[in-house]
Amino acid sequence: MFGSVEELVMAALIAERDRFNTEAFRSAALPSPLLVAAFPDFWRAMAQVLLDPGPVDLTRLAEEGPIGQLATRIGGRSVGRHSGEVEAIATAWFAAPLGALIFREPLQRGLGISADEWEQCWERLGRRIADLAEVEELPTGGVVDVDPDLASTPTVAPTGRGRERLLGAATLLLETRLETSVTGRELAAVAGVNYGLVSHYFGSKAAAFDEALSSLHRAFLDDVLGLDDSTSSARSLAVFVRHGAFFRSWAGRLIRGQATPAFELLGMQRLMRLVLGSRSATRGSRLGDEAMGDVVTAISLQLGWTILRPLPAVTEPLSLADVEASLASIHRLILGRPAAAT
Repeated sequence: MFGSVEELVMAALIAERDRFNTEAFRSAALPSPLLVAAFPDFWRAMAQVLLDPGPVDLTRLAEEGPIGQLATRIGGRSVGRHSGEVEAIATAWFAAPLGALIFREPLQRGLGISADEWEQCWERLGRRIADLAEVEELPTGGVVDVDPDLASTPTVAPTGRGRERLLGAATLLLETRLETSVTGRELAAVAGVNYGLVSHYFGSKAAAFDEALSSLHRAFLDDVLGLDDSTSSARSLAVFVRHGAFFRSWAGRLIRGQATPAFELLGMQRLMRLVLGSRSATRGSRLGDEAMGDVVTAISLQLGWTILRPLPAVTEPLSLADVEASLASIHRLILGRPAAAT
């Protein structure tokens, strides 16, 4: 019935996608963003494929996908709205809860959030994202104060001696692949060294990727710790954009339940202070609880976008820049303008 494992995986994903769509779009009303949590296996499987598609045809997966269907509905309710905004809102609808679902434990640790507080943040996330459909116009300008050097991490070919070349190759591969799909021989080939050097220097392929991932983590920390409390919240989030390879790799390990080095989402407490200060709020107050939920929403959106980004890239590649600019505006909206709890 299926000619390959890839066809079997695709058929299973499409079946689960259609099951989600049936539940999400059974009525004319827009679905709750929190519906993602009711289908964790589907969304985790979707994330796993997006993080490392391999031979899977993402165009087939995106066709009639939830983001496209939701964009059609939002566009129909908001005639005249820019297509990039519509696509961004539809993407945020699923990216934010997906980011929270996968990175829940690191988010709780990084912000010092209790289990009860997390439930409040989760409900707040659902409200803030759902409210986007009612916003007449997103704030203009996007992330206007971001240093261009923070926009992306440059890809550099492996250089140096054997050990350094292997680490460089592992880091390069993590830009677009998950370590589980890379063989030790492929790692050595990309590094341009003998396969035996993988065991010589690291003992195993897994240990080499552990060290590469730790190196990406240190680079993230260097950027985060280089910020001060006068830094805008938008610039703080730009650091997350720059280190997409690190977060994609970390997400892959969290999905698989694979052990990771001691990573932390440092910088979130600083972002929390910025948002609390901008709203003259204190933690533990009603405004403070809302601010905490908004920080969780904004960071989860960024984390989820690093996972979902390939979908609009294959369906509407020419509008990807517009989508990202609108997502930046959504960040500003969430972090900069409180919305009262209902």
